[in-house]
Amino acid sequence: MQLTGKLLIGASDVAASEGTLKALNPATNQPIEPAFALGSVADVDRAATLADDAFDVYSHTSLAERAAFLERIADNLDSVREALAARAALETGLPEAQLQGEAIKAATQFRQFADVVRGGRFLQLAIDPAQPERQPRPRMDHRLQKIAIGPVAIFGASNFPIAYSVAGGDT
Repeated sequence: MQLTGKLLIGASDVAASEGTLKALNPATNQPIEPAFALGSVADVDRAATLADDAFDVYSHTSLAERAAFLERIADNLDSVREALAARAALETGLPEAQLQGEAIKAATQFRQFADVVRGGRFLQLAIDPAQPERQPRPRMDHRLQKIAIGPVAIFGASNFPIAYSVAGGDT
């Protein structure tokens, strides 16, 4: 896990356009490298536009593809668990063991969500069949399915930074 401090917008690392900000170690009150990029309104607009574009593509994927995507996120969390916990401990003052547990919990949640997605029950599909013999006039069938309407922005802050905020249940 290599922190550059740059913004990640789409698949690109983007340098600061509005200055930088350093995290502070709460135990020492000393700044921690690297400095993190601050973005502009244009950066936020670009990120939102790309998220909307990605939503359009993602919304046409199969449930199996979506579940596999969530499982890849879980696998990636597992692969950086120790480094992620070490960095989060440096920034929050929380014990590394707790943060590793949070990473495990978050990965488990992503796998559980993958199972939910694969099953498709969340769509709440319903078909009210046609009634061609109905009087005074026939009725065609009615179909109902829950569909997402667009991307979601999450402004996460938590005393459980991995399990609930950044990659966990809130996400």
